[in-house]
Order: sequence, then structure tokens, then C-alpha cells
Amino acid sequence: MSNRYQLCRQTRIDVKDNISTLYLVISDDFGEDSYIVDSFPDDDLECLEICITQQKEEQYRSNEVLDGLFESQKGIDIDNTWYDHDEISHLFDKWGEEEEEEEEEDTDKEIEILKHTILYNFEDGSTIDDCTREQIEYMIGQGFSEGELNQEEKTGYWKIKK
Repeated sequence: MSNRYQLCRQTRIDVKDNISTLYLVISDDFGEDSYIVDSFPDDDLECLEICITQQKEEQYRSNEVLDGLFESQKGIDIDNTWYDHDEISHLFDKWGEEEEEEEEEDTDKEIEILKHTILYNFEDGSTIDDCTREQIEYMIGQGFSEGELNQEEKTGYWKIKK
């Protein structure tokens, strides 16, 4: 079964407040992702590059459409103009590199809290004190699975290991 990738420029208007928002919408046969822009670039490939850049900056977002486009090595229709894979592949040159780097430079430590294994990392490599451990226990009890750490003017993050 073929999966066709498309990208289009869209203006969406909130009729109630009469506010226009500009979006770049990339989609395939199974879903779509939208990216807000201040203005529409004239160049189609610049539109795709903006989607890729915003996706990499907003790592919490789902990226199934862009992953599919990258992995399928197919082309894309951008506002009714077809671009073969060869014409867009250079935009994906660094796609996925950050994830590989993170795995290589992984300095997370593990600790068990409330029968959960917690990954945590302070910028300076510190370990968790009892007060911070209690804070994480409380956050887990409130339903959180990750969060920021602030311990004696040191910052970091924690998350439940899946």
C-alpha cells in the first residue's frame, strides 16, 4: 500500500476572535502535523526545512509523518508541486543525529523510587539528596512521569525509566 506525503500552506481563521494563523501542514495517508509560521516562505523546500527544524526543536512532538518520509525515501507534494526524494534528501542529512549523540553521551544515573526506576541527570553530575527524592516521590504520586530538578541551585531533570 502506497503512502503519499504532502505539505501545504494553510491559513486558519478563528471566526469567533477573527484571528488568522499561518500553518505549514505536512501529512501522509495516516496523519498530519502542523507547524505555526509568521509568514509563508516563497520557496517550497524552505517550507519543508522549517517543518524539520521545528520538529527537531520541539522534541516532545510526535514526528511520525517526518520519520515516515525520511525512512521511506519517497518524494513529497508541496502545494501541488512534486519533489523527488533526491531533491529533498539533503534536508534530512542530520535527521536523527541528535538522538544518537544523546545515547553516546548518556550520563543519566538511576535510582529506585516507589518501585519505579528513575533516570535523572544534573548539569554538574550531582546525585539526588533525600529532599529531592521526597519531591520526586510526591510528583509520582500526583501522576507525573518526568520533571525538572532543582537542588541547591543545581538544575536537572528526572523521568521514569520505561
